[in-house]
Amino acid sequence: MLVATVPMPATGDLIVTVPGLAPGAYTVAIQTAAYDGHLAAASTTVLTVASATAPPLASSTPHGTVRAATAAGSSSVTVTAGGYTPGELVVFYLHSDPIFLGTAFAGADGVATLTAVLPATAPAGAHHVRAIGGTSGVWAEVPITLAAGGTVAAAGAPSLATLPATGSPASSGVLTALALIAVGTALTVARRRIAGVSRL
Repeated sequence: MLVATVPMPATGDLIVTVPGLAPGAYTVAIQTAAYDGHLAAASTTVLTVASATAPPLASSTPHGTVRAATAAGSSSVTVTAGGYTPGELVVFYLHSDPIFLGTAFAGADGVATLTAVLPATAPAGAHHVRAIGGTSGVWAEVPITLAAGGTVAAAGAPSLATLPATGSPASSGVLTALALIAVGTALTVARRRIAGVSRL
């Protein structure tokens, strides 16, 4: 899963924020492209996330759009959220616990779509599926009612809050670094010096 493409700082220290993610151990690969006769470089590190932390919300009221497509008795839901910066990583949660559902990147239209399996351990009753922009903080949520065992009893109407997508994907420099989550995803700030990169 590609997380970011960013210019390499002159210091050689790369800071990458991976928003919204589930607990666990993850392998992160960082790569730099060959440039002006210099060789490409690569390094990996293992990150351990003790607990999931949602990205901060940009406002106290929703200002994105979201809708959920599912059927009664289904154990999965397809969530489509809009209003994000093109290329932004959007994080999806089942509230109110919250329970991490997954991530998806917003397309050129600022829309991200995720099909998620609802956890069988989720309590029956009224919930919301919330989508949060990992960098913009744009968010919205749509109600959903679960039956026992994590199946859908009913899905609510789409959120009517709206905000036009603004901004652009991460800028690309001549020398960039690619950060990838090789196994799973995690919320963390990774600071890693790649041997030799700062001298490229």
